[in-house]
Parts: sequence; C-alpha cells; structure tokens
Amino acid sequence: MKESKIDFYDTFSCIAGECSITCCQEWKIEIDEETLSKWSAFQKQCEESLIEKVEERDGNKIMKLDEDKKCPYLTEQKLCKLVNKFGEESISKTCKVFPRIVHEFSDRKEYSLTSCCPEVVDCLRRREQITLIKEGNRESISLLEEIRRNLVGIMQEKKISVTNGFMIGFYMLLSFLEEKKLNKKSIKVYRKQEILNELQGIIGEMEFHQLDTFDECNELLLDICDNYRKQNLYTAYLETIVKKAEDLLEGYEENWLEKKLKGFEKVLAGYEALIRNYITIEIYNTFLLPDSNLENLIIMLQWIGMEYAVIRQALFLKWLENDCEKLSYEEIRDYIVIISRMTGYDQEDIYEYLKDSFQSVIWEWGYFALMIGNCNF
Repeated sequence: MKESKIDFYDTFSCIAGECSITCCQEWKIEIDEETLSKWSAFQKQCEESLIEKVEERDGNKIMKLDEDKKCPYLTEQKLCKLVNKFGEESISKTCKVFPRIVHEFSDRKEYSLTSCCPEVVDCLRRREQITLIKEGNRESISLLEEIRRNLVGIMQEKKISVTNGFMIGFYMLLSFLEEKKLNKKSIKVYRKQEILNELQGIIGEMEFHQLDTFDECNELLLDICDNYRKQNLYTAYLETIVKKAEDLLEGYEENWLEKKLKGFEKVLAGYEALIRNYITIEIYNTFLLPDSNLENLIIMLQWIGMEYAVIRQALFLKWLENDCEKLSYEEIRDYIVIISRMTGYDQEDIYEYLKDSFQSVIWEWGYFALMIGNCNF
C-alpha cells in the first residue's frame, strides 16, 4: 500500500519531561482492552490496583484523573510511572500513538501529526512550509484529493491572505456542491492564477465589519470554553481570557476596539508562516478522512475555520490582558495547543455541535466570511 507522510513525521520524537503542556493532564486518555489485560498481568508487581484507576464513560474506558486533572501515573518530572517500571509496551495505544495520526484509505495510508502537541507546533514554527511526502506513485488520485490539493495550495500562497484563503476555499467547495457531475477539469480551474486573482478582487471590494466579526468570534469562544470551564479544565489558560471576553460582551467603545484590533493584526502578522503551517497540518489531519464525501469536506473546512477564528480571538484577548505590549511565541503555541485539544471532536460530534448551534450544518458563504473576517495577513 502506498504511503504519504508529513515531511517531519519520521524525525519527530516526544520530548517527554521537557514538554510544556503534557498530554497526561486535562486530557481524556482511552484505555484499550489489550492494555487492560496487560495491567491485570502486572497487578502482582504493584502495590495499588491499576484497573481501579480506569472508569467507563460514554461507552469508552478512560483513565481517572486525580484532583489536579493529571494521570495518576504522571511523575513530578512529567514522566510515566508505568513506562519507568514496565516499559513502553505497558501503556495504552492512545499514549503510544499520540500525537501521530494515521488515516487508512482503500489505496493508501496517510501519516500526520496533530497540533494538540506543543512539540509539533514547535516543529511547525521551525519550517517555512510543510509538505506531504509521497512514497510510491499512484496511477491516479481521487477527486477529493484533488480538492484538498487545491485548498492546501490556496492556504500556502503568500500572495493570498490567510483570511482570503479561507473564504476562497469555502467558495470553491460550495461551487463544487452545485455541480451535477464534478470532474478534475472543474476542480483544477481553481489552480489558475487569474481565477484566484479575480476572487481576491471580488473579496477586496466587499465591505467587512470588523466589530461584527469580533462579536461573533467572542460568542464562539465563550461557547467552546463553557463545557471545559464547568469541568475545571484548562483553567490556567481560559479563566482570564473568558473574563475579558465577558467584559467586552457587556459593551465597548468602538473606536478603541477597532484600533486595538488593527494593532493586534500587526502582532499576529509576525507569525504568518506558523499560522499557515498550522492550518495546513489541520487540513491534512481532518479535512479528508476515509469514506469522506464532498459534504464532509465542507463541514470540516467550517470546523477548521472556526478553530482558527477561536484561536485568533483567544490570542487577541490574551494580548489585551498583556496590556497590548507583547504576545510571546510560547503564548501563541500554548493557545494553539489548548484550543486544538478543546475542538478535537470526532466527525459525529462535530455534526452534532453544528446541528445544535446553527440553522444548517452547511453554512452560507456570508456567515463563514463573517466569522473569518478580513485581516491583512
């Protein structure tokens, strides 16, 4: 079977105790049956019951976290007691695989890495651009792969702003949905520079209301954060920005906020390469899954766009909290990681969220554009 990999997949390695945000804290750790069997065999060598630290939730067996929301086997050095005592084979598949992602299609396997891991984000920062390395040639690729290739190309094109890239990509997908019989010729139209220039020109002539985008993103951030706050998860990252968001929800002076948003754009523009790489890896991770259809692609681009908009909003609120003086790379990385974890739903849960929160699971282009906004980076 042919394979495709993110270019730094094979060289990536976990930094374990050096990690800034461990995956063993404030995280649902699933325990598979094979691991449970191993733990039963290890039991005689342990003073405490391994199995008793596992609970069933929503049909899955997961690790019970301690009062600090940490895995009970996490040491003060942020290492795993089970690995230290029994070796790497003693931990669950979830722990072994994370942050790696493998998608198995009928004709290929795709390997990637998730931005829920801070070391992955560090790797994204060190690269000017990420690519998908293909091992072995295939005679043809599917229409949906061609669409993904279009989207990645648009999001990586530096002459197209990140926000324009999202809006062009979403317009492209909606136009494909209207076609009676989609083919490669119609897909490749969106690789022509004159078409992209025309769409950029149309977007450039539109009137965008920055404060409307701010208000919408504020509501989205508060909604996404709500359930995690109820569970007292990620409090170190969420409490202060949520308080700031709630204060602004009560009202603000428009000229003041517009000036702050313009200043923030300049700050975030300094991290444009990182943001493009983050979006690209999200596209490789979640946009095209086995058994996807065109509607699934539209849904997933909406979700990626919403995740980006919520991260951007969180960073703006953090910048305000810092008195608009600085926004360190570490702060940007940490909010990418935290929001990525918070929005890391499976496809069924994404559909359920969209169904409960919006009139239609497939949005109109106008709403998508409102959420994304028109920033100059």
